[in-house]
Amino acid sequence: MSFFLLSVSMRNTAYEYCGKSHHICMQTNEANKGSGRAVRVAYALGIHRGHESEINQFPANEELRVLRRNVWRSLFVLDRFLAASLGRPFAISDNEYSESSLRPPNRPSSPNKVSKRDMLDPPIDACKMIGHIVNNIYSCDKVAIEVPNQMLGYLEAHPSFQNDEFFTTSNLMPTVSQIHMHLLGFYTNILLCRPFFLLSFMGTNASDGIETQINRLSERCVSQSLQTVEMVKRGFHANLLCRSDPLALYVLFEAALVLLSSTYADIYAREEHLSLVKDAMFILKTWYASSPYAEQFASKLDLFRHEVERQKQVKAIRQASRRQAHKVEREPMTTYEPSQYRSPFHPMPRDSLVSPRDSRRGSATANHAMVKQEADGY
Repeated sequence: MSFFLLSVSMRNTAYEYCGKSHHICMQTNEANKGSGRAVRVAYALGIHRGHESEINQFPANEELRVLRRNVWRSLFVLDRFLAASLGRPFAISDNEYSESSLRPPNRPSSPNKVSKRDMLDPPIDACKMIGHIVNNIYSCDKVAIEVPNQMLGYLEAHPSFQNDEFFTTSNLMPTVSQIHMHLLGFYTNILLCRPFFLLSFMGTNASDGIETQINRLSERCVSQSLQTVEMVKRGFHANLLCRSDPLALYVLFEAALVLLSSTYADIYAREEHLSLVKDAMFILKTWYASSPYAEQFASKLDLFRHEVERQKQVKAIRQASRRQAHKVEREPMTTYEPSQYRSPFHPMPRDSLVSPRDSRRGSATANHAMVKQEADGY
């Protein structure tokens, strides 16, 4: 029910069905009456304890244990995404679940044994990182720059979030699960780097060493946003996202906002940013029928885009006027060599001088010849 409500753009209701706040719900009469919250029910069933709660209840039923585990893992992903996108508390606290509950039941618990990973593992890893980001960056007044750097190093080294090969392989057709996996990875990167991108956006002064690291995080935020739009475009053109997808909808909007902000403030801006934003708006407009939020998001992006384009035009006019003024100031004066300059009082060569009398005489002789020639004609 929570995922369905998220699909029809009812995020707040989806958040309530998923878990709202576990501690608050347990104290209300509504919770005591048993009206459902998914996470609260999972806590009551002991699914959050993982292997510990399965020893006595399901000793031999492997299929049921896998089902219980996947339900809890899906709830974990849904809770982290909903809480982060809405700015709400997590329903699943980090210290209230067993680490084994996020692994399939047939996977060995020993770190020395390498086991096959399934499609839920990368989203689980991304959502764990979302929890660390919210708790250690967004919930703190001051953050040491080493904290985001360590998180960024983890995301850069994660094998499931390496997107270069995925984008350069032209004949690779993505699946919906692959798109969701990569979108969660992109969203985690954007969520991590966005506070530092905003520092660059506001022009906050910092020491040289810290400023370099802030610039690195800002550039990462912009590049991941660009790849997010490219990923959604690819899924849309492959008819995998022809209808509104709840994850793609919100992550696409976040990424488009970063690209517009990058162009507006001229922070790692590229020529293709505005065209990608227009592509994102086109996709959102095709989702109008299935999501009321799509129209709202597209309208906000359109207003921001018009302001960015207006600012670009104003900037271009100012630059053109400055270049023209600079050209006028620097234009050299025309000078002539002494040999090219002739004074009206400079004596002319004697060979070129003709007596006015001679000129007149020549003119009279020519006139007499013309008169005589005309008389002979008559």
